[in-house]
Amino acid sequence: MNKMYITKEGVLLVFLLKKSPASIINPIQPTDIAASDGLKEKLYFLQITKNDLANVNKLQDIIAKHAEAITKRHYDLLKQVPHLAQIMQSHSTIDRLSHTFVEYLNSIPQIVFDQKYVQSRIKIGIVHARIQLSPEWYIGSYVRIYEYLLPYILETFTNRSEASSILLSLNRVLTLDSQLILEAYQEAHEFRFVDTNSQIVEELIQLDKVKPLLVAVDKTISEAINVNLATEELSQSVERVAEHAVQVAENTENLVHQTNLGQQVIYKSLKGFLAVVEEFKETRSKLDHLFEAIDNVTEVVKFIREVAEQTNLLALNAAIEAARAGEEGKGFAVVADEVRKLSVQTQHSVESITGMIDKVKASARSVGDKSDGMSGSLISCVEEAKEAISSLDVIMTKVSEISSFTQHIAAIVQEQSAATHDISNRIVEVLNETEQIKTNANDTGRSIYDVSVKVNDLRNKSLQFIGHMSESQLLRVVRTDHLLWKWWVYNSVLGFQEMDPDKVVDAHSCRLGQWYDSNQSNAAIAALDSYKALYEPHAQIHQLSKTAAQQMQKGSHKEALDTLLQIEKTSTIVVKGIDQLQKDLALAKA
Repeated sequence: MNKMYITKEGVLLVFLLKKSPASIINPIQPTDIAASDGLKEKLYFLQITKNDLANVNKLQDIIAKHAEAITKRHYDLLKQVPHLAQIMQSHSTIDRLSHTFVEYLNSIPQIVFDQKYVQSRIKIGIVHARIQLSPEWYIGSYVRIYEYLLPYILETFTNRSEASSILLSLNRVLTLDSQLILEAYQEAHEFRFVDTNSQIVEELIQLDKVKPLLVAVDKTISEAINVNLATEELSQSVERVAEHAVQVAENTENLVHQTNLGQQVIYKSLKGFLAVVEEFKETRSKLDHLFEAIDNVTEVVKFIREVAEQTNLLALNAAIEAARAGEEGKGFAVVADEVRKLSVQTQHSVESITGMIDKVKASARSVGDKSDGMSGSLISCVEEAKEAISSLDVIMTKVSEISSFTQHIAAIVQEQSAATHDISNRIVEVLNETEQIKTNANDTGRSIYDVSVKVNDLRNKSLQFIGHMSESQLLRVVRTDHLLWKWWVYNSVLGFQEMDPDKVVDAHSCRLGQWYDSNQSNAAIAALDSYKALYEPHAQIHQLSKTAAQQMQKGSHKEALDTLLQIEKTSTIVVKGIDQLQKDLALAKA
């Protein structure tokens, strides 16, 4: 009796036929299907030939008839598994997935092992990796095919040898499908690990702030030293100010004392002025009495002048009468002449007295005028002295306030002196802490560099396990490669890495360079503007990296820093160029 066993995975088929197993196993032979080297190896290993394609083609009607039923059962079962249902809902719809699965089933009998076929299976694997559908669930989907098709194949193809051959061919083709899909899934899954490492490396590269931090710390240290020196000078200045403030306070106290003495002197002088004013008033009164006496004397002199004039006139008349009397009048004439002489002398005396009185009167008047002027001046001085005393009172108040202020200032300045000493001590502490920050920043930079080296080593080791990368994946890898050039030069400037100029590869030896050169003959890629634009900056970044390594080897750190800035600019251009090339390639394939 013929028996058929199907494993749980639905992959291994063993028919126990009447014929012995050895009679249905063909000898090992090369495949007669033209294919690429990689695919041809798989065809050979699975022993797939054109006969297998012909056998599978016989299933076209059966698959077309049952494709929708197989698909419905497949997704009904998937919906019963919660996390699979969640994956489907998150990334697509049942209708869309069902339509795609029906198309896949109908494509099996019409398979042509060309590049399009390989890419379609790779795409399935990549999609499954992207949505994180693990391989066991995908492999399980083949059970849906076998559990439907096996009964119908055995029913349709009654010749057991033919049925066995068709089933074996179907198994070989589906196994090749699963190999390609699982290989793509595995590579995509491994590339996710590489991509994650690349992202980590790129994130670490973004931590390129250690150099600016060290520069800032050095500047802070320099500024702290300058501030410390300035603080010491300030402290010395404050001490001198404190000394001067104390002296000013002492001098102000002396000023208050001297001002008090001056105020007393001014009060005493003012009293003297007032006494002098009174004396001038008394003198003025006496001068007024003098003027009255002079006026009286003047009246007497005037009277004497009049008497003298009359006497002179009488003497003249007596002389005339004596002359008339002749000899008898001679004696009278002598008397008259003497009287006349006395009268003339009296007149002269009166004139002299009058002149003297006029002079005395003029002098007295002058003294009176001057006394009036001096009296007025003294009165003005007294008024001004009174105002001065009022001002002096205000000055005394202000001087007292100044004395209080200067004493307060002296106390504040002494406190400030102590504060500046404290500031100076604190700045020294800040300087020490800043030095520690510099050490920590340097250690942090070294640690970041060490981690980046380890992650990049892990990234490179992971890349060794990926047999094939798509152009998009390769460009993703080289994007990180060329960000790393800037990173290595940067860490070389920091002293964390030694770059040997002889070991800096040229633009044709790196992954991007090899891919670029290999696609120069690919008209579709070589015609892209983004492909052409990438050549020059890519070559430049390698040359700049070599130049920076040579400069560091010579100890020309400043020149190396300038070159690093050029590398940063060029690296940005290269990365943007790679991103644009990825977009252009994706559009070309769409």
